[in-house]
Amino acid sequence: MSSQFGFIPHQLNIDAEPKLSVFPYNVMFMSFAIKDGQKVSGTALYFPDLSTFVEKGAESKMIYKNRYGNNSFLIIKHNNESGDYEGEKFVNGERIALTMGRNWKQFFIHLTILGLYKGERCEFSKVDDQ
Repeated sequence: MSSQFGFIPHQLNIDAEPKLSVFPYNVMFMSFAIKDGQKVSGTALYFPDLSTFVEKGAESKMIYKNRYGNNSFLIIKHNNESGDYEGEKFVNGERIALTMGRNWKQFFIHLTILGLYKGERCEFSKVDDQ
């Protein structure tokens, strides 16, 4: 048994680079599962690689890397005219998802509700049922 949760991140605010504010500070994926009779959560965090920011015409994009490694990353694209977002999630170098959204909230709910994917590096924590 497992379940996923969607998260809406904070915007990336860097005073010297206001155009980066259309991107998130980080992106989190989390899933709950029962492992050996114990409820656990797994959390993967993705942080921006600012050196990958590219702006071409109306589109800007940036890569987010999994904090725990293993060639897992996100490519997040934003259309500066329409406000639309597109995101691709790669785990172990393989594209496992493509999501889109008409605005910040819709996009990040669709992206993060995917939860964790098999083989995706994450941090496990025991969950107390209090």
